[in-house]
Amino acid sequence: MTNRLTIDKLLKTGESQTVEFKASFGRETIESLVAFANVQGGTVLVGVADDSSILGVTIGKETLNGWLGQIKSATSPAIIPDIEAVQVDYKWVVAIHINEYPVKPVNTKGKYFKRVANSNHQLSLSEITNLYLQSLQASWDAHEAQGESLDSLSVNKIEKFISVVNGSGRFTLDQSPILALQKLKYVVNDKPTWASTLLFATEPPRHHIHIGRFKTPTMIIDDRQISDTLTVYPELSFTVEETSGGILVSFCRSEGVNEGVNELYCHIRKTPGIRIPELSQQLHVPTKTLERWIKQLRDERKVNFKGAPKTGGYYVVD
Repeated sequence: MTNRLTIDKLLKTGESQTVEFKASFGRETIESLVAFANVQGGTVLVGVADDSSILGVTIGKETLNGWLGQIKSATSPAIIPDIEAVQVDYKWVVAIHINEYPVKPVNTKGKYFKRVANSNHQLSLSEITNLYLQSLQASWDAHEAQGESLDSLSVNKIEKFISVVNGSGRFTLDQSPILALQKLKYVVNDKPTWASTLLFATEPPRHHIHIGRFKTPTMIIDDRQISDTLTVYPELSFTVEETSGGILVSFCRSEGVNEGVNELYCHIRKTPGIRIPELSQQLHVPTKTLERWIKQLRDERKVNFKGAPKTGGYYVVD
């Protein structure tokens, strides 16, 4: 609970890693809350100037609920902080506190921030990726799937996954299904995680996949959620990469193309400039089939060929 003594202490401390002052509530207030949520939590005092002087804010019966609604709708994952109005020197100061969020990174309107010293730092693409990887072990899908056992996983699905990963040439998984899942930390204490259940269960549970695309290195747009089991999305494919600190799985979905064409499209996106002989070798698909799929993608203006006939290759049209 926030009281006058707490406010006085924060005012005396000044802006810091966990404290921010704002004259009024707005976009920058939400950005500060997101920055706090992505690090160790913190408090925004609304109605306070940068020099700790009390400006005060006007609040009505529904003001605080309105602010909460704006914060929730402007953040993803949606955060709901603690909020309380305290009277200081006959003026209202609103304390908005958010704890460190367990699943990172949190964003607002596609922008990601973290708190550094007494200011907000917008994250780069690599920093966003690192936060995702660091958050993996704290996220729901990394925990043991309660009530599930290894017997609930489909060996055929795991073997197909191993084949796809090993065929990519990025790194190699053991041919043993259990050893491969243990390397990826999809099996913990001889039990499947929720991630392995989502991907490999004989009877997959319903789920939500949140996807989007980068407009700039720091802004994600066109984000959406897909709700159902993974098996009902034949046009959804993925790539797996071993990075420093963990495994990065990237989902790719192309509207209106079949599974083979979509896999080809994602492979060209991943390896721009690739030619048909290399595609045939890496995807294990006949040249004639690839030529037909590429014609479809070119007709739809999804890919094009750049360079000389003997040295050029295929690229995704952005």
